[in-house]
Amino acid sequence: MEILRLIAQTVQKINYCKKHTKVYLGFGIRNANDVAKASQVSDGVIIGTQAAIELQKGIQDFERFIKSLKLINL
Repeated sequence: MEILRLIAQTVQKINYCKKHTKVYLGFGIRNANDVAKASQVSDGVIIGTQAAIELQKGIQDFERFIKSLKLINL
């Protein structure tokens, strides 16, 4: 949980500096659990690399991946 605390502190500092700018996290977001945790300390998440990896596996894997993210109850 140390990393989550450090991320939360960093996001707080960014929010202090840019009160009117939304903060999204996009590094290391690979699954629904990562999305849920990152959403606790940011305005949203960006999933790039993992989405591309799933798409390279095939459209069915990509669809399954996207559906798994939609199941998150934020």
